[in-house]
Amino acid sequence: QLLLPKVSSSPPPTMADSVLSSTKKTKGSTSSQQQQHQSVLIDLNEITRIPTNKRSNRRQKKTKKTPFSSSAVGLDITAPNPKTKAKESKRYCCSIIRFTFILTILIFSVRTYLLLVVPSFSTMRKNADYNTALNGIGIRKKDEDTLGTKFDLNIGKVDHWCLNGDDDSCSCLDPTEAVSRIERRPWFNAHESNKNLIKEAVMSEYLDAMNDFDNDGVDVVFLGDSIIEEWNGRWLGREMEHLKYVKVVFEQMFQKKNGGKVEGLALGIAGDVAPNLLWRIQNGEMPDNLNPSVWWILIGTNDFGTHHCSGEIVFMGIQRIVEEIMHRKPDANTKIVINSILPRTFESDGKLVNGTVLSSPDLWPRIDAVNHELKHFCKEHDQLEFFDAGYIFRGEAGNKQVERTDGYILPERMMDHVHPTALGHKLWGLAIIKKLTEILKLEDEGNEDDDKDMR
Repeated sequence: QLLLPKVSSSPPPTMADSVLSSTKKTKGSTSSQQQQHQSVLIDLNEITRIPTNKRSNRRQKKTKKTPFSSSAVGLDITAPNPKTKAKESKRYCCSIIRFTFILTILIFSVRTYLLLVVPSFSTMRKNADYNTALNGIGIRKKDEDTLGTKFDLNIGKVDHWCLNGDDDSCSCLDPTEAVSRIERRPWFNAHESNKNLIKEAVMSEYLDAMNDFDNDGVDVVFLGDSIIEEWNGRWLGREMEHLKYVKVVFEQMFQKKNGGKVEGLALGIAGDVAPNLLWRIQNGEMPDNLNPSVWWILIGTNDFGTHHCSGEIVFMGIQRIVEEIMHRKPDANTKIVINSILPRTFESDGKLVNGTVLSSPDLWPRIDAVNHELKHFCKEHDQLEFFDAGYIFRGEAGNKQVERTDGYILPERMMDHVHPTALGHKLWGLAIIKKLTEILKLEDEGNEDDDKDMR
């Protein structure tokens, strides 16, 4: 053991002095004594080192330093710990996932609150595409007919907007307001293509008049959706290979240069509903210099099948289009023909009425009801004509023993139960020609074979 000297008045020797004196005394002693005294030697470096903070010591123990070419550079660079870096990356990813989850829950909660607690939100969302005055339940009321016609277009009288009898399960637009789909580039291109067709028709009529050629201009303009656009062999403005035969059918029947009896112009865009067609009429597809003898309207199938609108909304949308045409073309000699909404069904076998609760809603009874109202509506106005084309695409299959006849869509005339085939277009076109012959008072050159084909 190392014996310390007693405390005296003189300053105590330092620990370094004690070690030096002990070293001098042991000089020349035996090896056993040297071993005994060497045990009490204390490293001077350890004694004179300045004590550091405990926390710093812990950090130094945990941090492993790997010298970077110390012999050549003389620097000691601490390399990052890969485990620490992995933990930080994992903690960062977890934070992002946690934040995204919380934000999703928050958005879902707010949306659920608005849909369930605020009853007018869903209706307001449907009408967000255009500026309109909203009442307490989000339905625009129109007290006066701005165009001065006798049509009752008071939207406030609508009992329900949707096919299921409510106001929230559909995506119907206000049938009295024009709405575009101009945010969709294909739709805009199709609209521009229709305007180009109008320019070509008007220019052709003008040039023939300048050269004293016999050209009475366009006899009929067809307005509608994809069924009308197919006559140009297009879908949303693009030429489609599978529609080339439909285009040939139209050219042979409605272009005089190809042997047609009347001159027709087809202006349709796939997917359009009544408010979309109304917007197109107001924005270039019914110019002042386009004045056919007949305006032929086919619209409404997408209002039913795509947006699931009620019959009231579909009927009012067609009325609004007729109102706009009468306002822009006030000539009493101009005829407006409303084509019946063609048969449509959700059933894969083409059956028009299923009747089961679990199946999709039957469209045909509602379509038939609207067609009946349109027919009655046309009888009240001399400028209007109604044309029923449903019989061309319908057939019956039943058992006479149980006196049952079920209506079906004939697949050879309407394969997808929405759009006519080339044969369906031909039979429909022949029926249109026959109707136009009566309206335009043309010589009837038809034969009995055409009537047999339609039957």
